[in-house]
Amino acid sequence: MGIEAKLEVAMGMVREQVVIIDDEMEILNSIRRILKNEPYDTHYFSDASEAMSYVQDHKVDVVLSDQRMPEFTGLDIILSARSKSNTVSGILMSGYTDFDAVVAAVNDGEIINYLTKPFDIERLKQLIVQGIQIKKDKDELNAIKQYKLLDRNSLGHVNKRLEDNQQKSMEVIIGALSQLIKAKDPELYEHSKRVSNVALFIGEQLSLDNETCMYIRLAAQVHDLGKISLRDQIVYKKSSLNENEYFEMKKHPVVGAEILRQFQINEYLVQIVEQHHERVDGTGYPKALSAEEITIGAKILAVADAYDAITSDRVYRKGLSKEEALEIITKASGSIYDKTIVKAFILGLNS
Repeated sequence: MGIEAKLEVAMGMVREQVVIIDDEMEILNSIRRILKNEPYDTHYFSDASEAMSYVQDHKVDVVLSDQRMPEFTGLDIILSARSKSNTVSGILMSGYTDFDAVVAAVNDGEIINYLTKPFDIERLKQLIVQGIQIKKDKDELNAIKQYKLLDRNSLGHVNKRLEDNQQKSMEVIIGALSQLIKAKDPELYEHSKRVSNVALFIGEQLSLDNETCMYIRLAAQVHDLGKISLRDQIVYKKSSLNENEYFEMKKHPVVGAEILRQFQINEYLVQIVEQHHERVDGTGYPKALSAEEITIGAKILAVADAYDAITSDRVYRKGLSKEEALEIITKASGSIYDKTIVKAFILGLNS
């Protein structure tokens, strides 16, 4: 592609090309109806071989593909498109809750997004638009580096946009993992959403900066991610866990953190997930950290998690009232929970 063409693409003078692949015609036609008025050209394929040939022979900006299909996987097709242009944005969609496939898609295929079925219409549109913008920014940056078209300030501006998109990609990955939790355990998904709201509330009460609050909010959404790898007999047991079962349950913060690290998620966010069962007196798990060894995000998450767990109905008991929950948390302040965080939470609720 010549410099004029590169500039035309970067300036939006050429319509972006989006390829949609799914071997289920009903889903493909549904997406066709959803995207019919969008300001980019879409190309639909129900045959993976035809899609593979197309991306090898044509300019493509975004490839959105079902993962499991005859002949080729969605990842195969995206990798093929990226072999021609490594700035192509790939989005995988699947109804299978397969973590290995997700990790492979993100790490090996450099997939920017993942969409679970059944998908939300607005989320589908949003991910495609985001993919187009990421592709555009990468192309522009390549043109700048190759032809030195812009000054240092302009180069910094493009890099800033790419950093913003990386943050959006992290949110998308967390969102996709949340959907996997929902598919496995809808009740756990709802619990995580409530905990996220409470944790964000506490962070704001403590006047934490926006970035820290964002990490706390996202970590809370997947803080129990590791539980979906546990045996159903443990997760859904209607009575108290025995010693061996409790030992298995205690592994979930580490398992969740390991999954997140495979996605190269921000380490502070990962630590919040890994440490949310630590106690300020050093009697928690998995590492028996204490006081300042525990990140403030994990301390906040511990309070938010406990509050929702105490006030929510469980299979073996009915949830307690707000007042009863706060009394229990207050009594554990200074041993299990951080005193400053508990105080800020209670003041916020009573204000």
